[in-house]
Amino acid sequence: MQSNKHLENNKIAFIQREKIKPVKELLRAKKQILNCKLGIRDAIQQLDSLSSVGCIEESVMAPDGSVYHEHIFCAKCMQGEASLDNDIILCDGACNRAFHQKCLEPPLHSENIPPEDQGWFCRICDLKMEILESVNAHLGTCFSLESNWQEIFKAEAALSDGGIEGLHKDDQWPSDDSEDEDYSAGTSYSSHSTSTSTSLSWSLDKEFLLGSPKSDQDVTGYPYSSDELTDADIILGRRQRSAVDYKKLYNEMFGKDGSNAEQFSEDEDWGPY
Repeated sequence: MQSNKHLENNKIAFIQREKIKPVKELLRAKKQILNCKLGIRDAIQQLDSLSSVGCIEESVMAPDGSVYHEHIFCAKCMQGEASLDNDIILCDGACNRAFHQKCLEPPLHSENIPPEDQGWFCRICDLKMEILESVNAHLGTCFSLESNWQEIFKAEAALSDGGIEGLHKDDQWPSDDSEDEDYSAGTSYSSHSTSTSTSLSWSLDKEFLLGSPKSDQDVTGYPYSSDELTDADIILGRRQRSAVDYKKLYNEMFGKDGSNAEQFSEDEDWGPY
Protein backbone atom coordinates (compact mmCIF):
# COMPACT_ATOMS: atom_id res chain seq x y z
CA MET A 1 0.00 0.00 0.00
CA GLN A 2 2.76 2.37 0.94
CA SER A 3 4.70 1.34 -2.17
CA ASN A 4 1.78 2.26 -4.43
CA LYS A 5 1.39 5.58 -2.67
CA HIS A 6 5.11 6.24 -3.10
CA LEU A 7 4.90 5.48 -6.83
CA GLU A 8 1.88 7.76 -7.16
CA ASN A 9 3.73 10.59 -5.45
CA ASN A 10 6.72 10.09 -7.75
CA LYS A 11 4.41 10.18 -10.76
CA ILE A 12 2.85 13.43 -9.60
CA ALA A 13 6.28 14.92 -8.97
CA PHE A 14 7.43 13.87 -12.45
CA ILE A 15 4.40 15.49 -14.06
CA GLN A 16 5.04 18.69 -12.14
CA ARG A 17 8.66 18.72 -13.27
CA GLU A 18 7.74 18.04 -16.89
CA LYS A 19 8.96 20.80 -19.15
CA ILE A 20 6.26 23.31 -20.01
CA LYS A 21 5.86 23.93 -23.72
CA PRO A 22 5.72 27.70 -24.41
CA VAL A 23 2.99 27.36 -27.03
CA LYS A 24 1.88 30.98 -26.90
CA GLU A 25 5.44 32.30 -26.99
CA LEU A 26 6.22 30.17 -30.06
CA LEU A 27 3.03 31.36 -31.71
CA ARG A 28 3.96 34.96 -31.05
CA ALA A 29 7.47 34.37 -32.47
CA LYS A 30 5.94 32.94 -35.66
CA LYS A 31 3.76 36.02 -35.95
CA GLN A 32 6.80 38.27 -35.59
CA ILE A 33 8.68 36.32 -38.27
CA LEU A 34 5.66 36.60 -40.56
CA ASN A 35 5.49 40.37 -40.01
CA CYS A 36 9.20 40.69 -40.85
CA LYS A 37 8.77 38.79 -44.10
CA LEU A 38 5.76 40.88 -45.06
CA GLY A 39 7.80 43.99 -44.26
CA ILE A 40 10.50 42.85 -46.69
CA ARG A 41 7.83 42.16 -49.29
CA ASP A 42 6.44 45.67 -48.79
CA ALA A 43 9.92 47.21 -49.17
CA ILE A 44 10.45 45.38 -52.47
CA GLN A 45 7.03 46.56 -53.63
CA GLN A 46 8.00 50.17 -52.97
CA LEU A 47 11.30 49.73 -54.81
CA ASP A 48 9.50 48.20 -57.81
CA SER A 49 7.08 51.12 -57.79
CA LEU A 50 9.93 53.63 -57.80
CA SER A 51 11.77 51.80 -60.58
CA SER A 52 8.68 51.87 -62.81
CA VAL A 53 8.92 55.65 -63.17
CA GLY A 54 10.66 56.59 -66.42
CA CYS A 55 11.24 53.03 -67.60
CA ILE A 56 11.55 52.14 -71.27
CA GLU A 57 8.59 50.19 -72.64
CA GLU A 58 9.27 46.52 -73.16
CA SER A 59 7.63 46.66 -76.58
CA VAL A 60 10.61 48.58 -78.02
CA MET A 61 13.22 46.30 -76.45
CA ALA A 62 14.77 43.33 -78.23
CA PRO A 63 14.70 39.85 -76.64
CA ASP A 64 18.35 40.20 -75.68
CA GLY A 65 17.60 43.44 -73.80
CA SER A 66 19.06 45.79 -76.38
CA VAL A 67 17.19 48.88 -77.54
CA TYR A 68 17.64 51.37 -80.35
CA HIS A 69 19.10 54.71 -79.36
CA GLU A 70 16.01 56.63 -80.52
CA HIS A 71 13.99 54.90 -77.80
CA ILE A 72 16.49 55.65 -75.03
CA PHE A 73 15.78 58.58 -72.73
CA CYS A 74 16.77 59.66 -69.24
CA ALA A 75 14.40 58.46 -66.53
CA LYS A 76 14.96 61.66 -64.55
CA CYS A 77 14.87 64.53 -67.02
CA MET A 78 12.97 62.54 -69.70
CA GLN A 79 15.33 63.85 -72.40
CA GLY A 80 17.08 61.73 -75.01
CA GLU A 81 19.96 64.02 -76.00
CA ALA A 82 23.46 62.93 -74.99
CA SER A 83 26.97 64.39 -75.19
CA LEU A 84 30.51 63.14 -74.71
CA ASP A 85 30.67 64.21 -71.08
CA ASN A 86 26.99 63.52 -70.36
CA ASP A 87 26.13 60.21 -71.97
CA ILE A 88 23.02 58.18 -71.20
CA ILE A 89 23.83 55.02 -69.22
CA LEU A 90 21.50 52.02 -69.36
CA CYS A 91 20.87 50.18 -66.09
CA ASP A 92 21.75 46.48 -66.29
CA GLY A 93 19.12 45.62 -63.70
CA ALA A 94 15.46 44.76 -64.23
CA CYS A 95 14.09 48.32 -64.24
CA ASN A 96 14.63 49.06 -67.98
CA ARG A 97 15.74 52.61 -67.23
CA ALA A 98 18.54 54.90 -68.37
CA PHE A 99 20.12 58.01 -66.86
CA HIS A 100 22.30 60.91 -67.90
CA GLN A 101 25.65 60.85 -66.14
CA LYS A 102 24.98 64.29 -64.67
CA CYS A 103 21.41 63.47 -63.68
CA LEU A 104 22.62 60.86 -61.22
CA GLU A 105 23.22 61.73 -57.58
CA PRO A 106 26.16 61.93 -57.27
CA PRO A 107 27.04 62.44 -60.93
CA LEU A 108 28.77 59.51 -62.61
CA HIS A 109 32.09 60.53 -64.16
CA SER A 110 33.20 58.83 -67.35
CA GLU A 111 36.27 57.28 -65.73
CA ASN A 112 34.02 55.64 -63.11
CA ILE A 113 31.75 53.89 -65.60
CA PRO A 114 32.30 50.13 -65.10
CA PRO A 115 33.20 47.98 -68.11
CA GLU A 116 30.41 46.23 -69.98
CA ASP A 117 31.25 42.81 -68.53
CA GLN A 118 30.64 44.13 -65.00
CA GLY A 119 27.51 46.12 -65.71
CA TRP A 120 26.12 49.20 -64.04
CA PHE A 121 23.08 49.26 -61.74
CA CYS A 122 20.97 52.23 -60.77
CA ARG A 123 20.43 53.12 -57.15
CA ILE A 124 17.07 51.33 -56.90
CA CYS A 125 18.25 48.08 -58.48
CA ASP A 126 21.41 48.11 -56.40
CA LEU A 127 19.39 48.46 -53.20
CA LYS A 128 16.92 45.76 -54.23
CA MET A 129 19.75 43.38 -55.08
CA GLU A 130 21.41 44.03 -51.72
CA ILE A 131 18.18 43.25 -49.83
CA LEU A 132 17.45 40.05 -51.76
CA GLU A 133 21.01 38.76 -51.45
CA SER A 134 20.87 39.28 -47.70
CA VAL A 135 17.50 37.49 -47.48
CA ASN A 136 18.78 34.58 -49.57
CA ALA A 137 21.88 34.25 -47.41
CA HIS A 138 19.94 34.19 -44.12
CA LEU A 139 16.78 32.31 -45.10
CA GLY A 140 17.99 30.07 -47.91
CA THR A 141 15.60 31.57 -50.47
CA CYS A 142 16.37 32.00 -54.18
CA PHE A 143 15.01 35.44 -55.03
CA SER A 144 16.68 37.24 -57.94
CA LEU A 145 16.80 40.81 -59.15
CA GLU A 146 14.22 39.91 -61.80
CA SER A 147 11.75 38.75 -59.12
CA ASN A 148 8.88 41.19 -58.77
CA TRP A 149 7.38 41.97 -55.40
CA GLN A 150 4.43 39.57 -55.92
CA GLU A 151 6.89 36.66 -55.91
CA ILE A 152 8.51 37.68 -52.62
CA PHE A 153 7.13 35.54 -49.76
CA LYS A 154 3.99 34.72 -51.72
CA ALA A 155 2.92 31.94 -49.32
CA GLU A 156 3.25 34.20 -46.30
CA ALA A 157 1.23 36.92 -48.00
CA ALA A 158 -1.54 34.40 -48.72
CA LEU A 159 -2.08 33.87 -45.02
CA SER A 160 -5.09 35.74 -43.73
CA ASP A 161 -5.00 37.78 -40.53
CA GLY A 162 -6.35 34.75 -38.70
CA GLY A 163 -3.88 32.35 -40.29
CA ILE A 164 -1.90 32.22 -37.08
CA GLU A 165 -4.58 31.90 -34.45
CA GLY A 166 -4.89 33.95 -31.35
CA LEU A 167 -2.08 36.38 -32.01
CA HIS A 168 -1.96 40.13 -32.26
CA LYS A 169 1.12 42.28 -32.43
CA ASP A 170 0.14 44.07 -29.22
CA ASP A 171 -0.67 40.92 -27.24
CA GLN A 172 1.27 40.43 -24.04
CA TRP A 173 1.27 36.79 -23.05
CA PRO A 174 1.47 35.94 -19.35
CA SER A 175 4.14 33.61 -18.08
CA ASP A 176 3.33 29.95 -17.42
CA ASP A 177 4.37 30.63 -13.84
CA SER A 178 1.07 32.47 -13.36
CA GLU A 179 -0.47 29.15 -12.29
CA ASP A 180 1.98 28.72 -9.44
CA GLU A 181 0.55 29.17 -5.97
CA ASP A 182 3.18 31.67 -4.90
CA TYR A 183 3.07 33.64 -8.15
CA SER A 184 2.16 37.30 -7.73
CA ALA A 185 0.79 39.01 -10.83
CA GLY A 186 2.30 42.34 -11.77
CA THR A 187 5.61 41.59 -10.12
CA SER A 188 8.75 39.91 -11.31
CA TYR A 189 12.06 38.90 -9.89
CA SER A 190 13.87 41.29 -12.19
CA SER A 191 11.86 44.36 -11.21
CA HIS A 192 11.93 43.40 -7.55
CA SER A 193 15.66 42.86 -7.67
CA THR A 194 16.23 46.15 -9.47
CA SER A 195 14.08 48.18 -7.07
CA THR A 196 15.64 46.47 -4.07
CA SER A 197 19.17 47.08 -5.25
CA THR A 198 18.34 50.69 -6.12
CA SER A 199 16.83 51.43 -2.73
CA LEU A 200 19.67 49.61 -1.00
CA SER A 201 22.25 51.58 -2.97
CA TRP A 202 20.55 54.87 -2.08
CA SER A 203 20.23 53.84 1.53
CA LEU A 204 23.91 52.93 1.78
CA ASP A 205 25.04 56.07 0.00
CA LYS A 206 22.87 58.25 2.18
CA GLU A 207 24.04 56.50 5.35
CA PHE A 208 27.62 56.79 4.19
CA LEU A 209 27.29 60.53 3.53
CA LEU A 210 25.49 61.21 6.78
CA GLY A 211 27.97 59.12 8.71
CA SER A 212 27.27 56.49 11.32
CA PRO A 213 26.78 57.68 14.93
CA LYS A 214 30.10 56.20 15.94
CA SER A 215 32.31 57.43 13.14
CA ASP A 216 30.97 60.64 11.62
CA GLN A 217 34.41 62.22 11.37
CA ASP A 218 36.82 59.30 11.40
CA VAL A 219 35.27 57.19 8.67
CA THR A 220 33.70 59.53 6.15
CA GLY A 221 35.66 62.70 6.74
CA TYR A 222 32.54 64.66 5.90
CA PRO A 223 32.76 68.15 7.48
CA TYR A 224 29.04 68.46 8.35
CA SER A 225 26.86 66.75 10.89
CA SER A 226 23.72 64.89 9.91
CA ASP A 227 21.49 67.65 11.32
CA GLU A 228 23.01 70.24 9.01
CA LEU A 229 22.56 68.24 5.80
CA THR A 230 19.68 68.70 3.37
CA ASP A 231 18.73 66.72 0.30
CA ALA A 232 20.59 69.22 -1.89
CA ASP A 233 23.72 68.80 0.24
CA ILE A 234 23.49 65.05 -0.09
CA ILE A 235 23.29 65.20 -3.88
CA LEU A 236 26.27 67.50 -4.05
CA GLY A 237 28.07 65.55 -1.38
CA ARG A 238 28.16 62.43 -3.52
CA ARG A 239 30.43 64.28 -5.91
CA GLN A 240 32.66 65.79 -3.23
CA ARG A 241 33.21 63.04 -0.66
CA SER A 242 36.82 62.36 0.23
CA ALA A 243 38.74 59.09 0.01
CA VAL A 244 37.61 56.29 2.31
CA ASP A 245 39.78 53.95 4.34
CA TYR A 246 37.94 50.76 3.41
CA LYS A 247 40.09 48.56 5.62
CA LYS A 248 39.26 50.69 8.64
CA LEU A 249 35.59 50.77 7.64
CA TYR A 250 35.57 46.96 7.27
CA ASN A 251 37.10 46.50 10.73
CA GLU A 252 34.51 48.80 12.29
CA MET A 253 31.62 47.00 10.57
CA PHE A 254 32.73 43.39 11.04
CA GLY A 255 35.43 43.62 13.70
CA LYS A 256 39.07 42.78 13.43
CA ASP A 257 38.29 39.07 13.77
CA GLY A 258 36.68 39.06 10.31
CA SER A 259 40.01 38.46 8.60
CA ASN A 260 40.76 35.60 11.00
CA ALA A 261 37.44 33.98 10.18
CA GLU A 262 38.24 34.26 6.48
CA GLN A 263 41.60 32.56 7.01
CA PHE A 264 39.89 29.80 9.01
CA SER A 265 37.48 29.20 6.13
CA GLU A 266 40.43 28.46 3.86
CA ASP A 267 41.91 25.88 6.27
CA GLU A 268 42.19 22.50 4.54
CA ASP A 269 40.76 20.72 7.62
CA TRP A 270 37.63 22.85 7.56
CA GLY A 271 34.43 21.20 6.45
CA PRO A 272 30.69 21.45 6.88
CA TYR A 273 29.20 20.15 10.08
